[in-house]
Formats: sequence, C-alpha cells, structure tokens
Amino acid sequence: MIYSEKRFNIIIAIVIIYLSFILISSTSVLNSNEKRHQFKVDNINIGTLDTSNMKNTKIEIPHKVHGSEEFTLNLDISKYANKENYAISTYSNFANLEVFADDKLIYKKYTDPSHIVGSGGYYAVYFEIPPNLKSNILRFNYKPLLEKPNYTVIEHILIGKQGDLLLSMALSDSVLVITGIFLLLNFSAVFIFTLSKKDYFERENYGLLHLSVIGLNSAFYFCSQSWTLKYIFPNLNCFIHIVSFTSLAMLPIPILLFFKYQLDPKYKKLYDYLSIILIANVILQNILTISKVTEYISMLKYSHGLLFISVVLILYTFLRTDSKKFPSKEKFLIPIISTIIVVLIPLTSYIIYTTISFNKLSLVATFSFLILEISEFKYTYYNYQKEIKDKETFKRLATVDSLTGLSNRTNYNYFTKELSATEKSVKAWIIIMDLDNLKAINDKYGHIKGDSYIISFANLLKKEANKNPNINAFRMGGDEFFVFVKNEKNFNPNKWINTLKNKFSEINLISGDFEPSFSAGYYYFDSKVDNIKEIGRYYNIADKKMYDDKNRKKE
Repeated sequence: MIYSEKRFNIIIAIVIIYLSFILISSTSVLNSNEKRHQFKVDNINIGTLDTSNMKNTKIEIPHKVHGSEEFTLNLDISKYANKENYAISTYSNFANLEVFADDKLIYKKYTDPSHIVGSGGYYAVYFEIPPNLKSNILRFNYKPLLEKPNYTVIEHILIGKQGDLLLSMALSDSVLVITGIFLLLNFSAVFIFTLSKKDYFERENYGLLHLSVIGLNSAFYFCSQSWTLKYIFPNLNCFIHIVSFTSLAMLPIPILLFFKYQLDPKYKKLYDYLSIILIANVILQNILTISKVTEYISMLKYSHGLLFISVVLILYTFLRTDSKKFPSKEKFLIPIISTIIVVLIPLTSYIIYTTISFNKLSLVATFSFLILEISEFKYTYYNYQKEIKDKETFKRLATVDSLTGLSNRTNYNYFTKELSATEKSVKAWIIIMDLDNLKAINDKYGHIKGDSYIISFANLLKKEANKNPNINAFRMGGDEFFVFVKNEKNFNPNKWINTLKNKFSEINLISGDFEPSFSAGYYYFDSKVDNIKEIGRYYNIADKKMYDDKNRKKE
C-alpha cells in the first residue's frame, strides 16, 4: 500500500463525522423520554416506597435508597391495565429482586453467593406483565446484598409493548456496542500492523500501539455498560461486571504509557511509579472482590482518585514540557482537555451524589484519542513507507549496475547465497559471457562508444530475462556477464547462445573494423551430483570454457 495523505485525511474526516453522530445520538439517548413515544415506550417516573422506617412515601425514579435493609417499591400501572404483550425493563444492582402482581411472584432474580462475584453486580431486568390483573400495583421487593456501600439505586423503569421495549433498549445502547466493536477492530488492525512491522517498531516507541490499547480498554468498558448484552447473556453477568470495573480502573494505564514517551522524558519515573500503583490497584480490587472481602463499588473511590491523579500528572507534565524542545506536544492538547472534562464532570457527580457514569460522556475523550491515533498512524506509516523506499533505493544502488541496469556482482553474491540456503533441488545452466574487442573499441572510438557496446549487449540479456522468469542475468564487471538458467528442461545452451550472438551481431553500433560479438562458456549444474554451496567452483569451470572459446577466435 502506498502512502496517501488524501486517504488519511478522508479517514480523519469520517471519524469526526462519526464522533458528531455519537454526540448527537448520545444526547438523544440521554433525553430518550422525548423519543420513546415513537416506540410506545414510557418511563415510569413516580412510585411509592415502603421501608422499615416509612410507608407509602412518594418518590421520583431514579432514586437512591439508603441503608442495607429490605425495602419495597410499589408502581401504579393502571394506565396499562388489561393490555396484552406489555413488559417492563430496568437495571438492578447489588440486590436480590422479586416482583409481585396480585400477590403472585412474576419475576425473580437471586444472586448465587457461590458465584465469583457474590454481589451479582449490575443485571438487566425484563419481564412480561400478566394480563387481566386484579390489582394495578406491581410490588418490587429489593433485598440489598452489600453492607457497604449502604445504598441501593432504583434505576430508570421502562414500560411498553414487548417488541418496542426491546428495540428501544437495544437502540439506547447501540452507540456503545457499535463503538466498542469498532474500537476492537481498530486495536486488531493496529496490533497486526505493529506485529507485521516489528523490526521497524523495535527502533521506535510504541505510541501508536498505546493509543490503540486506550481504545481497546474503552471498548471493553462501553460493551460492559450495554443493557442488551446483559439481557442476552445473563449467565455472563458476573464476568461483564468484572470487565466493567476492571476496565475503568485500568483506563489510566495506557494513557500514562502513551504520554510517558510523548512529553518531557525527565518525568518518566513519575509515570512509572503511578503506573505501578494503578496496576496494584487493579490486582488488589480483583482479589478482594473475588475473595468476597468487599466489592468493586466499595473501592470505586480509589479508582476515581487514581484517575484524577493521572489526569493531574499528564496536565502538569504537558504544561512543563518545553514546546521548543518538543514541538509535537501541541497535537496532544485536544485529547488532554477532553480527558480532563470527561474525568472531572463524572467525578464531581460522584462527590455530590456518590454515583458515577462515564458511558456516553467518555465517548468524547475516546474519539479525541482515536483521531490522534489516526494522525499518529499517518505519521508512523509515512515514516515506515519512507524507510522502505530508502532501503529499496539503497539496495538498488548497491545491487544494480548503474551503467546497464542489470544486477551487479553484489547482487550475484546475494543470489548465490540465498540459492544455497533455500533451494534443495536445483538443475541449472551456468553461462559466462565476455564481450569481444571491448578494449580495442575503447582505444579507437573512446569509452562512450565502449559503454554503448556494453549497454547494447545488456539490453539483449534483459529482454531474455523478461521473457523467461527462470533466466537471471548479472554484469560481473567490465565486459563480463553471468547468466543463470534454472530448471529449464528443454533449454539448449548452444542454441540459445548462438541465437543471442546473431542478434548481437545485427546491432549496427560500430561501422568499420569490429562486428559485435562475445565469447561464452557454460556448465550444467545438478544438485543431485554437484554441491550447491560450491557454485563458485562451477562458475570457474564455465569461465574457463568461455576463455577457451575466446582463444579459438584468436587462432
């Protein structure tokens, strides 16, 4: 693939357009009450709460219930009484849930304490409303499983036609899932590119790969927030819960790794120390949660604090990095600002309300890094292509004869070395040719005419090589040429040489004393009999025969 600045600019434009779509669709999802009427789906905003301390307390939903005691939420669904094919969906977290209608259990979700995550995490709730209910009240019994944190959040509760409700829920988090899949594919592409160009990246920092890992981590987080995935794969709910909190706790690590190599290197140790602390935090949280000592949600404040410290460190080193010494730092301004905004707003919400959500908002920071990644990929790929082109140029200068365009003696050495290393069974004709009368032509007509003499013969060899891929021609120096004809069953060296002599003699290059001609000798090489590693010896045999031919002409 050839580097194309236009192609990369188009990709960046597509990402910006998609980011705009994300922001617009995220806004519409966050304000989905205005849109759900299209699907005959309503949001139940009011309910009554029964706890040990208070009865029939009217509340707005969503609502946080403090304490770790069992409580009941009563919902009035009289508006939907006697309607068929209606259902309810919501989230539940860290609690066992039972739903009753007419004092009959119509839905239950219990967490098995033996599961790897004893709290059950967040899970999707979806159940059909039985028709012909005598009572218009649904009773949700919540039994909190955690002592800390000592609250349970009653999430948004939706009601509507079954098909419309499922479609509405799927569309509400489709942006997250699609973006997650997109970022997974993005990481795969960058990883394969990095792996395939490993030799190049060994001499460069892995900034491009770090950027793609940021996207990979975000992809896991986005997908773990999907109601649809939790609904489709309920048995994986504990795993999804682990992925959700672990990916959030790990998010600063690839970001720190990236900026560690992009900003002033004197701050590298600070980045290393903080990265070690972050890794320890991730490991410790998983151990404590899986061993059921505590739960991720109880340790969330530590992840948030470390996330905040990471952003402060990046901002500090960014401001302290000298633009004159590191002019590329300016391109990191937008990702840093977007990251600060995305981190500070949810953290402020957490301090005030002790709840947090990065879902849609974090898309902004993720895509700012994605745009940076494409820009970085553009730069990296350009440099890689330039290096490849330079290598090809240097190799051509080293291995191609500048006068004739044929391969030179250096390339002959590469060719024979590769042949002896890779070929096990070889049958070939080794042909040595030497132009007649070159010295006399140089002496009488000058070296320009002598060079034309050499070029004319080289052009004949190039035509032969172009016609037959098994023919390899080399100019060994001066007026001497080497031809290697491999695995040609019906090849007749005498006939081929005579035909070439006739063609060369027809060239009207020099009028007068000299007719274009050459002398030739050959050797038939068979690896079953001959040692391929001693090809130089067989070259000398053919060379001796060539001189015998030349001497016969002088007699």
